[in-house]
Amino acid sequence: MKQGFVYRPFSDFGQLDAFVCRIEEVDDFIHSRNQYINNGLVEAIHETECTPYGVYDNDKLAAFFALRNDPKNKDAVEIAFLAVDRHYDYRGLESAVIREIIRITENEYGLDILTVEALVLRRHKPRPYDAVGFYLKCGFIRAEFFDGHKDTLSMYRPIIKGEQAINSGIKGSPNI
Repeated sequence: MKQGFVYRPFSDFGQLDAFVCRIEEVDDFIHSRNQYINNGLVEAIHETECTPYGVYDNDKLAAFFALRNDPKNKDAVEIAFLAVDRHYDYRGLESAVIREIIRITENEYGLDILTVEALVLRRHKPRPYDAVGFYLKCGFIRAEFFDGHKDTLSMYRPIIKGEQAINSGIKGSPNI
């Protein structure tokens, strides 16, 4: 992965107007379209007291994520939202973002557990979408069995002290 990606707190939600990922339901949520008209991303971030971050390639928003104290576990940080612009998909940015989230969880929150509700869309066209496999590759563990009654699966990941220093030396892993 080329150098030049910068992580910084995110406040200009107008930048999301040009942001498009490859999952229509997520784009609808980001842009507050269709059934999410009064409950889109901006409202969700404000209502749940998330801290949003942008990942920039020069001035272009390449990825976006939001973190918050996990409301179910005071000792954990929850990834409340994570999306990568379709132009950066399958280029290793997703894994690099997880490494940055691990760094933030450890250094800024002072915690060592990360949680996520991994998106599972069985009815997604042209084929089902399932983020569980990605999170498993990133070291997350299933916290429940998927029963098909909701569109997410609870997962968690313990963080080993100093882990990002170890991971940055993995061959083929992008350093941002």
